[in-house]
Amino acid sequence: MTALIPFTQKTLNLGQTTYVKENVWGLTNSLRPTFYFYVPFSNEYSFPTEFLLQDEESKQLVYQSVVKLPSKPGIISVSLPESVKPLKENRNYRLFFNIYCEIQKPIPSLRVEGVVRRVELNDELTEKINAATPRERVELYAGEGIWFDSLDNLANLRKQQPKNQELLENWTSLLESTGFKDITEQPLVE
Repeated sequence: MTALIPFTQKTLNLGQTTYVKENVWGLTNSLRPTFYFYVPFSNEYSFPTEFLLQDEESKQLVYQSVVKLPSKPGIISVSLPESVKPLKENRNYRLFFNIYCEIQKPIPSLRVEGVVRRVELNDELTEKINAATPRERVELYAGEGIWFDSLDNLANLRKQQPKNQELLENWTSLLESTGFKDITEQPLVE
């Protein structure tokens, strides 16, 4: 299971012990972003699955939802609904995607997590994005490091044009650029 969120690894040498610290985080400009996860299970397994979003500063739960596993393994999306208050600018939110393989245990068997930060666009970039085609938006967001919006725009284009080879190449390139080479060929599933 994988959260499609960029990550960095830093090796820390403390005496004779070496630690690898991994940071999983990305930026969005969306009031209510969409998050993507690779799930290697289908709904033939009745594993309870949930998505949670928590304000990192206050630790308050912003959103919690049961997630239906897809009909086949692949990349699924979870969008924040209109009923959720917009994410605040320049604030971090922790997201969790949990699968409970052992129903009797209250602790998730599988969990991926990361951080999303909502950022404000400058006026020049806002103008460019508003005037851009959907494909150009993907590149503009990616060029500014606004991962979640770039990924979501490209995923939506792929859903609209699943046989478009150029979009598939763009998808592969975007995922590989952030270390997700092993899931580039996984389908987008509902």
